[in-house]
Amino acid sequence: MGESAGAVSISLLMLIPQAHGLFRRVILQSGGATTSPLLKPEGVGSEGQALFDHMCIRYGIPQGLDPLEKVAQLRRVDAKEFAKELDLMESLYFRPAVDGVVFQADSRVTVGKVEAYDRGLEWVVAGTNRDEGSVFGPQFGASSPADFPPLKHRLCPPADSHLFDTVFGTPHTDSEAVAVSSLLTGSGMFKYPSYQVSQAILAHPTCRLTRFYFDTQIQAVEQAMPGLGAHHGVDMFFTFGGKVTNFLSESEQGMIRKVQEVWIEVITAQSPESSTLPKITTTTLLPSSSSSSSSPPSPTNNSFPKEAIVFGKDMQIHHDVAERMSAEEIEFWKRSQAFAVEETDKGRGRQVFFDFFQGILTFTSTATAEL
Repeated sequence: MGESAGAVSISLLMLIPQAHGLFRRVILQSGGATTSPLLKPEGVGSEGQALFDHMCIRYGIPQGLDPLEKVAQLRRVDAKEFAKELDLMESLYFRPAVDGVVFQADSRVTVGKVEAYDRGLEWVVAGTNRDEGSVFGPQFGASSPADFPPLKHRLCPPADSHLFDTVFGTPHTDSEAVAVSSLLTGSGMFKYPSYQVSQAILAHPTCRLTRFYFDTQIQAVEQAMPGLGAHHGVDMFFTFGGKVTNFLSESEQGMIRKVQEVWIEVITAQSPESSTLPKITTTTLLPSSSSSSSSPPSPTNNSFPKEAIVFGKDMQIHHDVAERMSAEEIEFWKRSQAFAVEETDKGRGRQVFFDFFQGILTFTSTATAEL
């Protein structure tokens, strides 16, 4: 069971042959293998170099020294002191890499191949929060219309500008730029990766799939920071409970037990078939056509049964269709990822998709300042 980076880690473990057989059931909350794409060697160098340079400056190592001599001097630093300094960094972010040993190929290529998954898997539960991008939009996206074209350029293949505009729109004000950026980050970083894993599991010969959506939001948080909604990470309060949830209302406190009962059922049920939790029975999650993804759409095609668990805003559990993204939204991210893979293979991976290193740095710096 993992949330955000934890979901990424578990999703990647599902693709590693050496990890097959270690677990049979999975709960993925807000993420998948492509939320944080694997790095190629040149990406490892760029992100690792920033950390290396910081530590050299911290310990007064001359910039002009040979790189191996810099490494030798860093190794003389006391390990506890070195670890303490790392803890003080505003941003410390590592991504796994395509190393030819653990990962043979880009996760954006393998995530959709059912043959890459453990044949021993029996149940995968995957889902996202309604407003995943509300806390990330300004950091990973654009804060004004002037900042928006570079973001679009990173995400949009040259031939798909019209599709991008149709699905996400074009901002004309600062508030619209933040809103569209939040929509993009939530859709591209969390919802589409969850869809990719889920769609692959539907083709698995033995594994069952359950989908969920978290629409529950916290009143006190919404009052303090209007517009966050069912933001990324809000489900953690309901998953773990405890003293950190003392500020929740009485009805929100009651929702903790309902959420935990679902997760416990996934873990303890004798088999997926013996559980009363809904399992997806269709062969595809692809919804009907929809012209906008600005709000969670319900496909008009009645052939899609309501088989997903929804943790509702009303503190009740409901059912909805298995996939809320529109067909156009899914198609855009499919093309965007294919474009990103091509650019990465050409050594231009840092120039496409979301800029994770800078985004994490900005996000943690902003959060630290606010705290």
